[in-house]
Amino acid sequence: MFLLYLYPLHLLLLLPLSSPLKILLHAQSSYSTHGWVAGSEVTTRGLGQSLQSNHEIVYASTFEYDVVKGNNFDLVIIEGYIGTVPRLISNLRSSNPSITIVHWCLDTFPSFNVIKNLDVDYFMTNSRYLVEVFGSWGFNSYYVPLASSKKTFSPYLTSSITSDDYDEIDVVYVGQYSNTKRDLVPMLKGVKKFCDLQGFNFTIYGHVWTNVEKEEVGSLIDNYRGVLPLEDLGLIYKSVKLVLGATEEEQEGLGMVNNRVFEVLASGGRIFMPWYEGLEALVGEGVGVEFYRGEEDVDRVLGRILVEGEGGPGTNLKGREFIVNEHSWDIRAKQMMEIYEKEIADIGEDRIRTRPRRPSVFLVCENVDRGCGDWEAKFLPLHEAGVITFYSVNFKEDLGGTEFELNNDVDMLFIKTSANSFLEKHVRYMELERGSRKGIIVETGLGTSLETFPGRLSDHYDILAFDDESLDVETLVKSAFYLHPNTIRHISTLGTSELEYVVLTGTLMYPRARASVDVVRVETKKQGEVEVTVRIFDMVPPHDGVWCLYVNEVIVRCMGDFADQTKNFFPDEITGKVEFSFEDLKEKGVELEVDDSGRRKFDIRVAINAGDLDFSGMANESSVRVVVSDGDGDGDGDGDGDGWGDEI
Repeated sequence: MFLLYLYPLHLLLLLPLSSPLKILLHAQSSYSTHGWVAGSEVTTRGLGQSLQSNHEIVYASTFEYDVVKGNNFDLVIIEGYIGTVPRLISNLRSSNPSITIVHWCLDTFPSFNVIKNLDVDYFMTNSRYLVEVFGSWGFNSYYVPLASSKKTFSPYLTSSITSDDYDEIDVVYVGQYSNTKRDLVPMLKGVKKFCDLQGFNFTIYGHVWTNVEKEEVGSLIDNYRGVLPLEDLGLIYKSVKLVLGATEEEQEGLGMVNNRVFEVLASGGRIFMPWYEGLEALVGEGVGVEFYRGEEDVDRVLGRILVEGEGGPGTNLKGREFIVNEHSWDIRAKQMMEIYEKEIADIGEDRIRTRPRRPSVFLVCENVDRGCGDWEAKFLPLHEAGVITFYSVNFKEDLGGTEFELNNDVDMLFIKTSANSFLEKHVRYMELERGSRKGIIVETGLGTSLETFPGRLSDHYDILAFDDESLDVETLVKSAFYLHPNTIRHISTLGTSELEYVVLTGTLMYPRARASVDVVRVETKKQGEVEVTVRIFDMVPPHDGVWCLYVNEVIVRCMGDFADQTKNFFPDEITGKVEFSFEDLKEKGVELEVDDSGRRKFDIRVAINAGDLDFSGMANESSVRVVVSDGDGDGDGDGDGDGWGDEI
């Protein structure tokens, strides 16, 4: 067990690294492209700004992986989880075995069963409790809270964007509606009641509010003003008298403190939010964090700040000082580099050997005469290099009642024996979390029939059968394992090059997240709009439901989660719609082909779960060719000949 606590390191002297590092900072999404998970991008950009004075920084997120290809990174910091993360880790390790990959665990999505099986070198987390949990799983783990930029969030912030509208707001809540944020709605309703009676302006910004049943939010919807532009966060925090906040219940229980607390205080603002122990332990008293425990606290806090006028916007200098001295991104950047240097110094060149979740392979042979020794010789160099953990057993020896549990301890079971007999007598199939997948590779030609494999295998296990001694073990393992989902493939007729291609088209990581997507309908509407209906099906969580629509290979719209993942509800099939206008295409520089008869032609492609990471072998994208015609020869439908119309 490794339990490593690092307290504020700004008091420590940080020796510079011998040479600049190339660092990849991975966010859950790009807000400018996708329009969701803004906090993840704020976090990585803030950290990157503090690191870039000494290191080369590259940013990436799902659907924006072009920057990853061909780059050789020294350090990768992955903030949060998105469905592409396991494959990204695999790709990075395949191209650079000495790379250091770190997961910064800042929430509970999608589950700890998923997080703990990531093949990373160490963890950082903003939960002191999780430091111990990750340590119990064999990882080095470090306590690293979130922070704030001193420039982006500041009472002295100046911008070309006017904040006049925000100056009229007294109290603001910026965040999406969530029924898993304890006391959020009761607190907001109490604040609304107070502000309505006393004549103060209370405003709500964020996602989801318009999709919630009226009875859940009541008259709060009257205070809703849409989605706040990300670049305006600093302006509104410094302009209002009080910011409201809330934290997911699971994060509260783990003592996690979110971005908003640090950013409001850095802006010289005050924040009012439900109390929990971890929050009070981090901020203490007197820095501008007010706690909600019940309705009486609304009258107490708002009465003091709004009615009595205790401090104005941007005047909380104690809160600002608290961030500058203890919780700025400059301090976090130094802390992270200190951790990195310690890891490198302690572990040295053999660091790759210590990764607790490197892939594990179990080789089972019928006897040495059938080439068990040859296969061991193929796997052992990978084991010695730290690429995999390798075990083997001779099937002819007396196994007695031994059972091999296909759980988290064995990623791939490699069987060179009479498979049916072995599987039936010695393999116990664990009931794995839905979406997790393990691999079984079986040599055929030994009386094995794929059709007689136990039926329960297809639920959780990918099976590859072969009888070709040319199977390239190194390719198999270094490509982070094979296998298409829910598939039994007999590939005895494939040559080596073809087999390597098959191996490279899939991945066996934990969990085996996937989803398929199809364009169901494209409908042209009035006002120059196009509506695309998309079907997402065959889902294995955590699929994320993250998909983007391209027109002529330019991203036009991206959509976030469909499924209610907080309740672990994943329907077998869902549909969604996305709209765009021809004016949108024009603004994005999309050029449409117009033929001699005035018909406009363009390609629509929909990709799910980051098609640019090359999830070949999975039906994760769908394309259609669209032709729109009208009667005036320019293809826009309005008859004015300019090519951009009001009607189609």
